[in-house]
Amino acid sequence: MLLTQRDKLPASLAIARSALSALAMRLPTSEVWAWRQVGAELSGLVDQARDLVSQYERVQTEGTPLERHLWFQQGTSFDGCWECLSLVQALWCYAVVGAFDDSMGPAHKGTAASMAQRVWNPSLLPSAMTVLEQLLCVLASIGTTLQAQSWKCSTVSSNAKSSDTFGFLWWGLCESIRRSVLATHALLVVWQYTRAASEETHAPAPRLGSPLICQHIPSKVWDHIMQLELPAIASVFEADNVTQWRLNMEKHATQHGVSEQKLSLMMCMQYRPSSASEDRANIPFYLTSYFHHHDEFTNICLCALFGLTES
Repeated sequence: MLLTQRDKLPASLAIARSALSALAMRLPTSEVWAWRQVGAELSGLVDQARDLVSQYERVQTEGTPLERHLWFQQGTSFDGCWECLSLVQALWCYAVVGAFDDSMGPAHKGTAASMAQRVWNPSLLPSAMTVLEQLLCVLASIGTTLQAQSWKCSTVSSNAKSSDTFGFLWWGLCESIRRSVLATHALLVVWQYTRAASEETHAPAPRLGSPLICQHIPSKVWDHIMQLELPAIASVFEADNVTQWRLNMEKHATQHGVSEQKLSLMMCMQYRPSSASEDRANIPFYLTSYFHHHDEFTNICLCALFGLTES
């Protein structure tokens, strides 16, 4: 459904797609040039993300109640969500390519190094990861604000048919927020895990429920990530149309029940067994049911979050 909004795609994500497509189609003679172009775009995106994070932090710490209300009113609108979400997704794509590039080449000291490490400024990727974590907190804050409003949008159409279609579109945007927060969280865990395993960085091991890179992030800000609702199950997310989407949601709610408490990482940590022999009888049915019906995307993210962290 979000594909219908391609003509409204924010510049950050549109440019990232084009730049990374050019990188994928590069020739051996243009490889360094292609990586430099991607690095230049990433550098500009980092500055853009810093501006948004700075605005958010300034409003949260120095803003009046009215200013905070107006910021979140704009941030939780369709365009506001779309803009912040696209910025996170674009940074995520650049970060994955830069951190896990497999085009290894000889470094100056005779050790293996990726093209990103050889061509980009050495501080670019760490800076991108740092601002990505900060921006993740902003997106999660927007998400929990919408969650507190039952994921409702203030836009209401007088036309029933278009309103129903917009409801599906709005749900798709909210689901994209949930999935992007989870995927970004998982990426940061993998990044910190690899740094902790390196003898050069001496970085601390990642801990679930705590900031990974920016230790100065307040716990109440990080809690937005832990309290955000987990993505929808596979049958709901993969629905092809409005009718199938509603039918699958109602079917799952009827068969597996609905909890007033949203399924979140915090809930998963609460019921996580401390040992293999621990009695799991107290784990709610709707929680175990979720793990039998989520899709592979959610499974991979949760495996990274719970398998590579201490908690």
